[in-house]
Amino acid sequence: MKQRALQRLSDTAGWADEADIHTWIDNGNAEQGILTAGLPFLSIMDVLAYADPKPDVLKIGMVYPLRIGVFRSGTIYMPR
Repeated sequence: MKQRALQRLSDTAGWADEADIHTWIDNGNAEQGILTAGLPFLSIMDVLAYADPKPDVLKIGMVYPLRIGVFRSGTIYMPR
Protein backbone atom coordinates (compact mmCIF):
# COMPACT_ATOMS: atom_id res chain seq x y z
CA MET A 1 0.00 0.00 0.00
CA LYS A 2 2.83 2.41 0.84
CA GLN A 3 4.59 1.49 -2.40
CA ARG A 4 1.48 2.40 -4.39
CA ALA A 5 1.09 5.72 -2.57
CA LEU A 6 4.74 6.61 -3.20
CA GLN A 7 4.38 5.70 -6.86
CA ARG A 8 1.29 7.91 -7.21
CA LEU A 9 3.13 10.77 -5.53
CA SER A 10 6.04 10.32 -7.93
CA ASP A 11 3.65 10.27 -10.91
CA THR A 12 1.98 13.45 -9.68
CA ALA A 13 5.35 15.15 -9.26
CA GLY A 14 6.27 14.19 -12.81
CA TRP A 15 3.02 15.62 -14.10
CA ALA A 16 3.60 18.87 -12.15
CA ASP A 17 6.94 19.32 -13.91
CA GLU A 18 5.27 19.28 -17.31
CA ALA A 19 1.94 20.96 -16.56
CA ASP A 20 1.43 24.68 -16.98
CA ILE A 21 -0.16 25.27 -13.57
CA HIS A 22 1.95 28.13 -12.22
CA THR A 23 1.17 31.77 -12.97
CA TRP A 24 4.01 34.21 -13.54
CA ILE A 25 3.11 37.92 -13.50
CA ASP A 26 6.00 39.93 -14.87
CA ASN A 27 5.79 43.54 -13.72
CA GLY A 28 9.27 44.26 -15.05
CA ASN A 29 10.88 44.28 -11.61
CA ALA A 30 13.76 41.80 -11.63
CA GLU A 31 14.94 42.90 -8.18
CA GLN A 32 11.87 42.02 -6.11
CA GLY A 33 9.33 39.24 -6.24
CA ILE A 34 6.57 37.54 -4.31
CA LEU A 35 5.84 33.81 -4.16
CA THR A 36 2.28 32.95 -3.24
CA ALA A 37 -0.36 30.25 -3.55
CA GLY A 38 -4.11 29.99 -3.18
CA LEU A 39 -6.27 32.69 -1.66
CA PRO A 40 -3.42 35.00 -0.53
CA PHE A 41 -2.74 35.60 -4.23
CA LEU A 42 -5.95 37.61 -4.47
CA SER A 43 -5.04 39.75 -1.47
CA ILE A 44 -1.59 40.40 -2.88
CA MET A 45 -3.04 41.46 -6.21
CA ASP A 46 -5.40 43.88 -4.42
CA VAL A 47 -2.51 45.45 -2.52
CA LEU A 48 -0.29 45.63 -5.60
CA ALA A 49 -2.87 47.72 -7.40
CA TYR A 50 -1.57 50.65 -5.30
CA ALA A 51 2.13 49.70 -5.20
CA ASP A 52 4.87 51.43 -7.10
CA PRO A 53 7.10 49.79 -8.22
CA LYS A 54 5.26 46.52 -8.43
CA PRO A 55 7.21 43.33 -7.75
CA ASP A 56 6.97 40.29 -9.99
CA VAL A 57 4.58 37.61 -8.68
CA LEU A 58 4.77 33.83 -8.95
CA LYS A 59 1.58 31.99 -8.01
CA ILE A 60 2.33 28.36 -7.25
CA GLY A 61 -0.41 26.18 -8.71
CA MET A 62 0.43 23.03 -6.77
CA VAL A 63 2.28 23.28 -3.47
CA TYR A 64 2.74 19.57 -2.76
CA PRO A 65 4.85 18.00 -4.00
CA LEU A 66 6.66 21.30 -4.50
CA ARG A 67 8.82 21.21 -7.59
CA ILE A 68 12.06 23.07 -7.01
CA GLY A 69 12.66 23.23 -10.75
CA VAL A 70 10.07 26.01 -10.96
CA PHE A 71 12.35 28.26 -8.91
CA ARG A 72 15.53 27.26 -10.71
CA SER A 73 14.36 28.02 -14.22
CA GLY A 74 16.06 30.90 -15.99
CA THR A 75 12.95 33.05 -16.27
CA ILE A 76 12.06 32.92 -12.60
CA TYR A 77 14.85 34.45 -10.59
CA MET A 78 14.32 36.95 -7.81
CA PRO A 79 17.25 37.97 -5.60
CA ARG A 80 14.93 39.46 -2.96
